[in-house]
Amino acid sequence: MVDADTLTVAAVVLAAIGVSYTLLHGRKDDRAALPRLEVRFTFWESQDDNRQPYIRTGPWVVAKNIGPRPALRLRLHGALGTFRQMPLAAIENPFHKSYRTDDWNFFTDTGEVDVLDPGASEAIKTAADDNDTDAVIILLFEDPDGKRHYAVTRFTYDSDNEDWWKLRASRNVSNLFALSRYLRVLLGRTRAKEIARLVGK
Repeated sequence: MVDADTLTVAAVVLAAIGVSYTLLHGRKDDRAALPRLEVRFTFWESQDDNRQPYIRTGPWVVAKNIGPRPALRLRLHGALGTFRQMPLAAIENPFHKSYRTDDWNFFTDTGEVDVLDPGASEAIKTAADDNDTDAVIILLFEDPDGKRHYAVTRFTYDSDNEDWWKLRASRNVSNLFALSRYLRVLLGRTRAKEIARLVGK
């Protein structure tokens, strides 16, 4: 026979499991309802001309809202670097320690995109040239409830295609701590701290 104390302990454990499950899935549901951005970085713009379907007018940062809610007040920040002599292990590995240096230069676009509806894209003109080999693009945006979010995307320049190549899918985070932590593994502690401070203003 099971005594009363054992039943009480079992009831408490089951209740704790139920609360944990509810909180976990509640957070997942909340995240699923947020606007999310997927970002491209390109020198090229499409045009309605079969003889020349693309024309080099950029660089452009192209943000697409892949979430179910509008993204509001988009603002652009980024870091550009020139890394010519890199170890073989660093190729296609954006987290390699060789990139964690003070050699990144920052840029900020003071303009804003007011509203980016679900499924919509918007191109933002920005700064980069043929000397830059690597880029970290950060888009700050808000959800309709006024909460801030950040989309971070790491690119490298593909000289064969004369355009930027995305090394990882855009990472969307919802607080400055998570943003800073991700930037540290991309840029190094010092530069990550500096650009996180700029983005957080």
